[in-house]
Amino acid sequence: MGPGGVAEVSLRPTIDAGRLTFALDAVNVFGRPAPDQYRQTIEERLPNGSRQKAYPLGMSMTSVQVTNSGVRVTLRGNPTELKRS
Repeated sequence: MGPGGVAEVSLRPTIDAGRLTFALDAVNVFGRPAPDQYRQTIEERLPNGSRQKAYPLGMSMTSVQVTNSGVRVTLRGNPTELKRS
């Protein structure tokens, strides 16, 4: 993060009530733990909770996995009717 990569943020994806959330594991600036005020500011800006859009078709997340290529999520939905176009 930041100019020249002076900060490093470690996030842990989790599932909370069928939604993807991120827990902040660590914030380091120049290789040292960041002050609490910086950590708190980052936590407040994470896209968790009510700011997330609803998944389509009433789907909810059932698993999340971190891979070498990114984050893989599995969604599960309920029976629904699709409209003909």
